[in-house]
Amino acid sequence: MNQERQKTPEEKFIELSNEKPIVTVSGNLITISLSHGCYGRGLIRHNQRSGQTELNLADIKVAPELRNKGIGSKITREILKAALPFGINILTANTISSGGLRAFANITGKENITFHEPYPLPEDDIDGSIGATMYAQFPRPAKKITFEKAIAFLDGQSTESDRQGIDVSAPLPKNFEATK
Repeated sequence: MNQERQKTPEEKFIELSNEKPIVTVSGNLITISLSHGCYGRGLIRHNQRSGQTELNLADIKVAPELRNKGIGSKITREILKAALPFGINILTANTISSGGLRAFANITGKENITFHEPYPLPEDDIDGSIGATMYAQFPRPAKKITFEKAIAFLDGQSTESDRQGIDVSAPLPKNFEATK
């Protein structure tokens, strides 16, 4: 019987570092796929209140053994590259991990991040769409949250299922290069 040897996290990381992602754009949804269960999705939306075109980094997943190695930043950059033709001005996200917040800051610069107060969701908002609509139309900046406090909060959460996210936004960096 020929059993295939499991790849080490280091071997997976090298493979991912050299891998060309699969990019799918369907309407206003961008999906980036890599091997080893790593992927990301971005949603482009026009904020009628501000007149800005936003890219919401809706879902970025990196396998646990591959986290904090730049894979999340790579996925985020690929989503951004695919979104540039849509004329985006603002990046938004709800991050549940300090690694996700660091990846967001690696692209935008932590000094450019605005933290937002979450909207309480009505009981009948099962899929979060009412809250998402409220946030998109009326974001509420939170003045007391700093980058360091947000990292400490996210690091202090215990289990993946109980995690509470932090809503963030930042302008698209003027110096963003699609070739990074």
